[in-house]
Amino acid sequence: MHTMDTTASRPFKATPYWWDDCAFSALPVVPLVPRCDVAIVGGGYAGLSAAIELARAGCSVQLFDRQAIGQAASGRNGGMASGSIRPSRKQLIRRFGQSRADGILAEGKAARQDLAAFLETERVECDFFLSGLFDGAVNDREYDEFSRHAEFLNRFLGIETSAVPRKEVSRYIGTDFYAGGFVRMDIGGLHPAKLLSGILRVARTTDAVIHENTTVLGTSQEAGGVRVATSRGEVSAKKLLVCTDAYTDGFDPWLRRRLVPVRSRIIATEPLGESVMDRLMPKKMMHGDTRQLSYYYRPSPDGTRILFGGRDGTTEGDPLAPTTHLRSELGRIFPELAKMGITHSWFGQVAMNRDMVPRMFTVGDTVYATGFCGSVWFGRAGSARRPPSSSLARQRGLSRLSTSIRHRRQCRYTLTSLGSSHWFIRSTNEGTNAPCAARRRVPKADLPISMIARKASHREQAGQRHVRLDDRRLQHHEREVLVDADIHVG
Repeated sequence: MHTMDTTASRPFKATPYWWDDCAFSALPVVPLVPRCDVAIVGGGYAGLSAAIELARAGCSVQLFDRQAIGQAASGRNGGMASGSIRPSRKQLIRRFGQSRADGILAEGKAARQDLAAFLETERVECDFFLSGLFDGAVNDREYDEFSRHAEFLNRFLGIETSAVPRKEVSRYIGTDFYAGGFVRMDIGGLHPAKLLSGILRVARTTDAVIHENTTVLGTSQEAGGVRVATSRGEVSAKKLLVCTDAYTDGFDPWLRRRLVPVRSRIIATEPLGESVMDRLMPKKMMHGDTRQLSYYYRPSPDGTRILFGGRDGTTEGDPLAPTTHLRSELGRIFPELAKMGITHSWFGQVAMNRDMVPRMFTVGDTVYATGFCGSVWFGRAGSARRPPSSSLARQRGLSRLSTSIRHRRQCRYTLTSLGSSHWFIRSTNEGTNAPCAARRRVPKADLPISMIARKASHREQAGQRHVRLDDRRLQHHEREVLVDADIHVG
């Protein structure tokens, strides 16, 4: 499909730039297996990587996607491997406190390291390049905040960072738009469709069964698990993993009501020539800024053009106005590109929630990984670090989705993430804060967080208030809940 660029009077493609050199072949249609350990809905990064880990841990896995693999966000994004979330450190501290906020940032660092390790171990070729990121400050106040943030990242996380004063901005980007900025060298770029293709290749080497173009129509709880109704029949699974994010449709009304799908659009310029690219992006870095309606941009993997993305603002069809707006914003940053033609303009959906913090939580036998807010954390749960002969795998116990930790009296359980492979679990007697179980290190592979998520519910019993897990407190980094006897965490 082609649309006319009214400014440059040239047509452009309405499909992702990435699809020009990365086509996904149709997968073979295979029969549905009536029963499995885990059913996964969503065939993007999250769903496929989960299928790999679960299958390698000995679980029987079936994955369903209503489209062909590669059509949704994982094949449409900007390919900036950041592992970050939207709230700033200042905002995170205000909400969670300094210790937890710093832990969230440390988790982001671990996620980036895990992605690099996965690419190397699995030999995934996706034009990955640790280019670094330049974030632009639009005023002096933001530059001061960047300076403090750069110092924190360098001192506490060991990340190579530096503040960039106004007079040095031209070393990193050819514009007078910014009042300064900061650079961090732990972030890079990749080809998102090639990454997805590589993950799919790895998934197909396991025993996971992948059903594309198979719509999940609905799910229902049944004895021993979940019944999944699809356009090709029904499947019973002990656990259901939902990884549909902004592409969640009517099959899960509960989740759909809690997410706001928002369009993000990217345009690709015409080839600019080596001298122009050297002048505008001399370091070939990833780029962004701190405006409320922020923009993200980068050189293409071959270094010949600029890909520029931001909020679309529309909800239906494929109108021309968002493309025109992005061209205008590109011209504000790079005035010499104001009349440059574009070759591609496409959009994808991202899922937003109230606080812009990604979530991983459980309702009954359904596990959700959702609310990524435009950032995807590619983190494996740790089974690759565990021998395949683990007791979970031998017992086909749903890997990290089924192990239970039972306690017999009311306690508060706090689960704190330690990088991409482990949780700390600590429990205290409610009301006394005295330990009711030793604080101990628990592999994430052994602690799948299958706490039952309920809407906020408060009640008085025996003179004490019991607070059931509220979905507002299902934080990505730490989860805390007051529970009754014989609970299951995991």
